[in-house]
Amino acid sequence: MIFTDNILKLFSNEFKITSTREDFERAEVVYQLKSINIPDAVILEGQLKKVYGSDKCIIYVNIDEATDVITHSLKGDFEQFKSELQVGIGGIDEDSSIIIKVVIEKAIVDKRLFLYSLDNIKIYLNDFDVAGAVLFFADLIKTHETIVLVSNDIKSSFNSASIAFQPESANCEQIGFLGDATRQKRLRNIQSTTHAIALSDKQIIPEDFQFNTEPRGIIKNVLCKIEFALLIVAIFDNSSIKESELTFRLNGYKSIDGTVNLEAFPFENYVEEYRKIYNWIHESGNLTDKLGLARNIVSLHLNSQHDLSFSGNMFSSILSAYKVYEKQNIKQYIEIRNKMSDQLLDYNKRANAIVEGFASTFQKSALSVLTLFSSMVAVKILSTSAISPKFTMYSTWFAILILVISFVYMMISRNDTIGQKKRYKKSYKNFKLRYSDLLNADDIDRILIGDKEFKADKAFINKKISIYTILWVVVLVALSAFVASYYLSQK
Repeated sequence: MIFTDNILKLFSNEFKITSTREDFERAEVVYQLKSINIPDAVILEGQLKKVYGSDKCIIYVNIDEATDVITHSLKGDFEQFKSELQVGIGGIDEDSSIIIKVVIEKAIVDKRLFLYSLDNIKIYLNDFDVAGAVLFFADLIKTHETIVLVSNDIKSSFNSASIAFQPESANCEQIGFLGDATRQKRLRNIQSTTHAIALSDKQIIPEDFQFNTEPRGIIKNVLCKIEFALLIVAIFDNSSIKESELTFRLNGYKSIDGTVNLEAFPFENYVEEYRKIYNWIHESGNLTDKLGLARNIVSLHLNSQHDLSFSGNMFSSILSAYKVYEKQNIKQYIEIRNKMSDQLLDYNKRANAIVEGFASTFQKSALSVLTLFSSMVAVKILSTSAISPKFTMYSTWFAILILVISFVYMMISRNDTIGQKKRYKKSYKNFKLRYSDLLNADDIDRILIGDKEFKADKAFINKKISIYTILWVVVLVALSAFVASYYLSQK
């Protein structure tokens, strides 16, 4: 690594690298020197400050395999380091062994992690078996949700749903990661349609390894291998990953089951086709229908019942089969649509019936009360003799009783109408629910025009209930005034 080489040049011009390694927690380079000098304190401090972000660089010096290793870091005491180094240098001869190890302890800050040597990271990731790599990235995503891997070895940025690779100069804010809601929905879809042991307790999906620009070298091989395994897990009925062996079972037109070793299987020849199938299944439409159709076609294209290789263009066959499937089901779809439209008209009629029932009750009650009061008026007009006080009192109390009964009748009729309205709303909700097994939510919403008719009917019922209630109350108040006036006029 250039960074550590520059530190070594402060100690000696004659050195060679004996080992180097890097993972996501630390990077280290071991050097063997022929001679060693004491570096300038200011220049050494300047070099140690060149680590990325909050990373920490530590220097370990071992002369003649001594048990006491001389160490120094940015926060260390340089004078003590210098003194110990002088003592060590004093005992050097031609056969002395001088080893310097430079260690960088890395930290993830603001979801950014620096990779000092992309080649070493490739070696580190390549040492994982597939199950280990899946577990490693699943834990990384679970802990940080998204992570940006920064390296000066990267010339241009590329990212997936949760992982980004960027040069140090790139803008982290420009990355388009997958939202958590979309991730959770995709996980639920996969877990509900497969018996995916590999994903049963992990927050990881194939999109985490689908990059907008294709990675290169060994890192491409590792990431592509993980994606391929996750694609099979998400498409097939049953699957599990043990070390680098992927065990699978597919129930389609043919029954497929077997185990492949992903270290030996040429997955790079097939991953793109499986990726297209997976993305098509989950992008839109009925998930269950599309997944079932895809499984049937995949089972027909596989070269054997115990292998994941295939011949021909599986994805094109799936698209063609889906078109045929849609044509076969379009007639049934139209029938269901027409049936829903007819039932929608029935709901409109039910809404009118609810209103008409309340209106009819009002009309009958008003007619009865008005007939009674008309009779009272007629008796008074046609009577040739004076009306006795007892008749006035009895007729007044009778009129009041009729008005009270009419008012109670109004409240009972109103409550009954409101109860019918509630049953109407519940019936409409169940009507939509019954069709959810045949149509998706978007189709139902489109056929019902976003419940436009239902909302209009509901508003119509509410309006008519209010109007007839007000009218009924007005009639009762007017008749009450008439009764009071009648009573007072006879005293």
